[in-house]
Amino acid sequence: MVKKVKDSLQSTLDFLKGSPKKSLEDELSVLAIKCAMITYGVTELMKDDQVKHLALYDRLYGSKIWDTAQTLATSIHDHLKRNDEAPNLSKLHTIYTELENALTGEVSILMPEDYHRLFPLVGKIGRAYHAQSLVLASLCHQVATHFEKEKKREARETVERALAKTIDAFTAAGGLNKPVTNGIEHAANGASTNGVVSNGVGHTMTGEYDPDCERLYDDSIDEIKSCYITMDMNEGSDPKEKLEAARTKDQERLKLYRTRVTNGITAREFVDLTLIVYNDGSSSSIHKLHVKVLPTARLSYVKWMTAREIKDVEILRFEDPQKQPVPLDAEIKPLVKDNKCTLHVIVQGGKPKTNGSQ
Repeated sequence: MVKKVKDSLQSTLDFLKGSPKKSLEDELSVLAIKCAMITYGVTELMKDDQVKHLALYDRLYGSKIWDTAQTLATSIHDHLKRNDEAPNLSKLHTIYTELENALTGEVSILMPEDYHRLFPLVGKIGRAYHAQSLVLASLCHQVATHFEKEKKREARETVERALAKTIDAFTAAGGLNKPVTNGIEHAANGASTNGVVSNGVGHTMTGEYDPDCERLYDDSIDEIKSCYITMDMNEGSDPKEKLEAARTKDQERLKLYRTRVTNGITAREFVDLTLIVYNDGSSSSIHKLHVKVLPTARLSYVKWMTAREIKDVEILRFEDPQKQPVPLDAEIKPLVKDNKCTLHVIVQGGKPKTNGSQ
């Protein structure tokens, strides 16, 4: 944007040098010179490494100054290029006044955008980090509310860091940074998996604590504590203590849930599910999967589970051994015989990459 303003002013100067003097051009020349002086002064301040004050930095690098300067410089240039006999000087002076106001007017302190992104993420986090996430969200709300009320410019950067770190923690804990495969999102940390046991190994049903996630939550609370210090907040108990109490609560609830679910599953029989993978239109299988699932497992979940095992192909549909399509909302129970079930997985995309299943 700075270059655009400079180029427009240079073109204006070229026009003025090459044309006869007229009274209207004198006024345009004055406006062009005043615009050039303002933008020169701003660029000199921008080069000063000592300019660290957040409000001044935002003003110098913000779009308001440079968009207005570009509008003024372009308008003057266009009037000269068209050789207007009666340019709208009143409008040009109004734009120049806007440029002055952009330099001297009060700059509003806006809430960081991450604040509005943060809270919808809480609902996507499972049991493993539920209480901790509620604590972080509550603390971020307190910090942001205090920031909005007190209007402390110097605190904005600290608040932005706290919100960004919290979003990083929520994204990791919710599994929201995992890629989408075959149109199916990976389950969030803590999401139910219908009791599937893949390749004979019990699949996590409620999420596991991940040291990396814990570090992200700790990083978030450290930044929140920095906000408390920067804005002189005195909100009672230590934020770190609140997080530790919530972490203990999550661990206890997770342990209880695992016990209840494990006891429930062992009382029921699993189905041995064989998934034979075919390319669309081919009668020769290209891969085979063996998993254990509950009789109530739906094909939509089987598709999600299959997508985790085979990569770089698109799952088109499921068929029974008689090659009849099976809808995704159907349970496998009607297809089970002697605790066994076979399904055909029809894919497109050649031979898939696999996670080691045969």
